[in-house]
Amino acid sequence: MKSELLNKSEEFNSLLIKNSGVNIGEKEITGSLFNLGNSFLVKRVIDKALRGEKTTICAFGGSITQGAGFNCVPAADSGIKSDLPFKNYFDVVCDWFKEVLNADIAAVNAGIGATDTVIGTHRLCADVLNHNPDLVILEWACNDSVTMPYKQGTYESIIRKLLEKKIAVVMFSMATVTGGSSQELHEPLAKHYNLPMISYRDAFIGLEEYKYLTNDTVHPNVVGHALAGVILNKYFECVLISEGDLENTIPKATVHSEATIYDGADVVNFSDIFEGRVEGVRLLDKGSFALDTQKDSFAHFREYYGITAVYSDEYKPLVLEIEAVKTLFLLTYRNSVFTGANFQIELDGNQIISQTFTCKHGGDNEQIEWHYHWATERICYNEVPKKCVLKITPKNTNKDAFVRLYALLLS
Repeated sequence: MKSELLNKSEEFNSLLIKNSGVNIGEKEITGSLFNLGNSFLVKRVIDKALRGEKTTICAFGGSITQGAGFNCVPAADSGIKSDLPFKNYFDVVCDWFKEVLNADIAAVNAGIGATDTVIGTHRLCADVLNHNPDLVILEWACNDSVTMPYKQGTYESIIRKLLEKKIAVVMFSMATVTGGSSQELHEPLAKHYNLPMISYRDAFIGLEEYKYLTNDTVHPNVVGHALAGVILNKYFECVLISEGDLENTIPKATVHSEATIYDGADVVNFSDIFEGRVEGVRLLDKGSFALDTQKDSFAHFREYYGITAVYSDEYKPLVLEIEAVKTLFLLTYRNSVFTGANFQIELDGNQIISQTFTCKHGGDNEQIEWHYHWATERICYNEVPKKCVLKITPKNTNKDAFVRLYALLLS
């Protein structure tokens, strides 16, 4: 049985490699495996799929997971002649489960472009856990930032929440054309929790064709997505033919001190706050903000009614009373052409100073392919929940711009 499945898997992946037009072999496959990890939970998923039971697989990440770039072919001067259908890496993985294991798969793509593990841990329940997944592939290496180390804590929070529910986790690290990645921020998590971690950068950066696996320096094209799927499939192939490991326990200790403070984390939409539907958050004054009349849908997976403050000679603050706050982030709209679209934050009468309180794209998280995107701005962190009063005052000096906010990220 195992030998037959192994042959099917090798044929499946070999055809993908052949049709990609890029010659990869054992060196690249071996190089992709930063950490093999404990295979118990993944093996359980594969066994469930082999029994013919409905198996739910989820990919959770940013724009690469969402599928950005998958419908692009390599540049004409690359010399790469590929013959691949337009699929993203998650499609390729799901195809492996269906064609090799003959599995009945429910696929959940929970990728949203320009999002990091900050919003990830806050939307985990609604966008991932509510689907009762058996396996979750985590892809965040191009959107987290090594200059914001608290994002190691938000990633670790996601991992712990999944493992607590006995959900199999595979960490997947992508990279830019220069090898830029927050993989180093995430590697200690793979080791600490003994999780499989597959690295696209480590697998392919030595290839002459590496720079041609993306058309915009960040998102893999159809060939890059196919090869990303191959290295994930090769990991699943290893688990398929293994005897499996004994189940291990979740370490009590954490890598990052903030990893356990995001219990109950949620995305609290301003539209719900304005309409009085959020328990524990009270609107004291709308200030200069008005509820948008149309949804913004930057990504197909999420739509928000924002609140907007247009240019004015005089601004009044939005005032909220929040009953209990451990961590507080602000989800904002960023535009690539806005200047002077700033706002001021006060918490309990104290101004929070940050250059990121703006609706203009900045170097902290600029996305080159979109004219606008989400951005998460950290406001506070308390070791124990505290009641607070939050004031947000537009400071817009640009008559052609506006300040738009989408949600609070609360825990």
